[in-house]
Amino acid sequence: MANSMTGKIHKIMPTETIVSKKDPSKSFQKRTMVLDCTRFDQFTGQRGYDNYPSFDFSGDKCAELDSYQVGQIVTITFDLQGSKFTDSNGKDRWFTSIRGYKIEMKGQTQQ
Repeated sequence: MANSMTGKIHKIMPTETIVSKKDPSKSFQKRTMVLDCTRFDQFTGQRGYDNYPSFDFSGDKCAELDSYQVGQIVTITFDLQGSKFTDSNGKDRWFTSIRGYKIEMKGQTQQ
C-alpha cells in the first residue's frame, strides 16, 4: 500500500551532497520539500493544527523538484524508512525518514 499526502508546497530546499562517514569517496544527493497539509474544519472553516511534513528526495529526483514552485498543490507518494543507531553514550536511538519517490500536480501527472 502506497502512502501519499496532498498539500501546498511551503518550501523547496537546495540540493545537499551528503558524504559517507565510513567512506568519504562515496556520497549521495538529497533535497527536501516541505508541504503545508494543515486541515480546515469543514463546517467552520477554522484552521486546525499546523501540519508541515518534510519529504526527502534523492538522486535524480532532486532535479525533478526544479519544475515545482512554492504555493502549488501537489500529491507526494512516499515510503517511511526507520533506522537504529547507538549514540555516544551507548544508548540505542531510532529515527524515521520520509522518502518521496513520486510527485504529482493536483489534477495532472508529472513524469
